[in-house]
Amino acid sequence: MKISKRTLDILKNFSTINQNILLKEGNVIDTVSICQNIIAKAVVEENFPVECGIYNLNSFLSVISLFDDPSFEFGDKSVHISDKNSHVTYVYANTKNIVSFNKKIKLPDQLVSFKLDEGNLQKVLKASDSMELPDIVVTGNGEVVKLVCVDRKNPSSNNYSIELTSKTDKEFNYVFKREYLKLMNGSYTIDVHALDEKKAMGHFKHMNDLSYYIMVNYEE
Repeated sequence: MKISKRTLDILKNFSTINQNILLKEGNVIDTVSICQNIIAKAVVEENFPVECGIYNLNSFLSVISLFDDPSFEFGDKSVHISDKNSHVTYVYANTKNIVSFNKKIKLPDQLVSFKLDEGNLQKVLKASDSMELPDIVVTGNGEVVKLVCVDRKNPSSNNYSIELTSKTDKEFNYVFKREYLKLMNGSYTIDVHALDEKKAMGHFKHMNDLSYYIMVNYEE
């Protein structure tokens, strides 16, 4: 079988969330961070024939990059990667050593919903990185929705804000840690759901069957 560039790009992105992954039988790839504050899930065009554990995803992707046009044969204990004159047998990791997410995600009704286009997303992430602002606040004042980059532990720090096209009739402030926003490029619809009185989660929905579930940060 072949693995598309999109699927390889998704795996590369998922490696920033967790260096290991359990590829399950079927066409859904998912991963979870060690602290389980980031979950990512994607529907891909390939159907993986068996379940296999990859302990070091970056290493696996680096091996794949050795080939110009690789084909994959997934066996019970290893995957055979080959092209015209090159071959690799890549042995699976013990699944007991893989951090994976096996629960079905059920979210309550959303508290707020808004859209974030790719251009604004990149501006916000770049501002957060270049100004060393670790917190990205989604804020609504009853009329407009803004994203604000701040350092909540330093009230006198610089800040950056951008007004989105989405409108709201609610007032809210939800804080995401920049280090949790390990998103692929693109535009997103973002829903925030209350998990209980003290916890909330943002559901970042990409248009191409790709979702991230990221915890809202309530730490002071």
